[in-house]
Amino acid sequence: MISYHCLGLLFACTAGACLVLSALCLAILKAPEKTPLYCRRLPQKKYPEEFLKAMETAYDAAGDIRGMLLLLQEKWKKGAAGKRIPAALDYLENSRYKDFETTLQYLSDKTEPCEAVIQRIQEKEIRKRTALTKK
Repeated sequence: MISYHCLGLLFACTAGACLVLSALCLAILKAPEKTPLYCRRLPQKKYPEEFLKAMETAYDAAGDIRGMLLLLQEKWKKGAAGKRIPAALDYLENSRYKDFETTLQYLSDKTEPCEAVIQRIQEKEIRKRTALTKK
């Protein structure tokens, strides 16, 4: 009779331990990452020339920075662009400031051609925001 009590106690402890372990596993797996994408280290590779052309055409097609990033994200999923585009989108959507200059800096690879393209996009965005309305 005592062996049945010990066996029951053993099964109860095992079930409790399994319950606690499964709750911990769920908590760890479902916990969101605390570091935003734009705060992580980004790759230092240079963009190909076709990506720089795609940046300008995507901005002209979308008409704003967020739309440009979404269009680029669909086409460029791998490489340096595949990591920088989500970081720039994350900054634009989740940052306290949400400014387009810093968003474009997260997208930049810090080379001369890329900086020139980003400068042109910034100029277009500034002209669009400060344009006088027609009567």
